[in-house]
Amino acid sequence: MAGRPAAAVVCRSESRTVTYWIDDETGMIVGAKERSDEGLSWWEFTEFELDPSFPPRVFEVPGSMEGPGSG
Repeated sequence: MAGRPAAAVVCRSESRTVTYWIDDETGMIVGAKERSDEGLSWWEFTEFELDPSFPPRVFEVPGSMEGPGSG
């Protein structure tokens, strides 16, 4: 998946089969396919970047962190 080695894990029940692809290095699920009575669905990563860079404060919560219930 996404050009990276991954292991496939298959889970089966009476009505469906789900296959997960797990990235060998990180253990993250990088794709899945479900086959059931309703049909087939799947998703997969097409790109994968370890340790990406983000601009400063990109995950900062706007507004004050003080107020009712803050301490």
